[in-house]
Amino acid sequence: SLAAVVRIEERRSSSGRVSGRLIEARRLVEIGAAQLAALNRSKEDLESLAASIEEMLLAKRTNRVDLFVEADIAFHDVIMHATGNMFIPFMFEPFGNLLVEARTETSSIPEIQVNAIAMHEAILEALTSGDPTRSRDAMEAHMDQTENDLRRYVLDTETTLTRDRGTVVTTSNPQRKATP
Repeated sequence: SLAAVVRIEERRSSSGRVSGRLIEARRLVEIGAAQLAALNRSKEDLESLAASIEEMLLAKRTNRVDLFVEADIAFHDVIMHATGNMFIPFMFEPFGNLLVEARTETSSIPEIQVNAIAMHEAILEALTSGDPTRSRDAMEAHMDQTENDLRRYVLDTETTLTRDRGTVVTTSNPQRKATP
């Protein structure tokens, strides 16, 4: 089972390896899903995405990490379904529990909540435009920010990651904050 594989990998590897691998998997599915969703999304999909962002804002104001995580996952689920391809939502289904656990850990950090909301707003704006390239780029920026936030606030490493047309660049981050 996936849970057993994850437990074994967590014991064998360095801190953050499993989380990093999960982000890699998310990149493969979610960047392409955003690109396809830009072409196939409906008005109702856009309304659902906006409602998820509103729920995230409410959760942040009321300090409800559980609600924030639920709204975050719902946002991404809408994009998966908005692709119009019945297979795409099922490609990510096995990661459900892992996503809840990972997002609960990261979403408890206020700075990560702020970053996630900003990224989701940019993705919604891109999807609203109907531009597949812009939507893909917005989701890729979100995945970059997610990985950077994991490194900065959860794993407390010294590097941040940026992607420039497929090239990974790591740079020193001397202004990082200690893990809360």
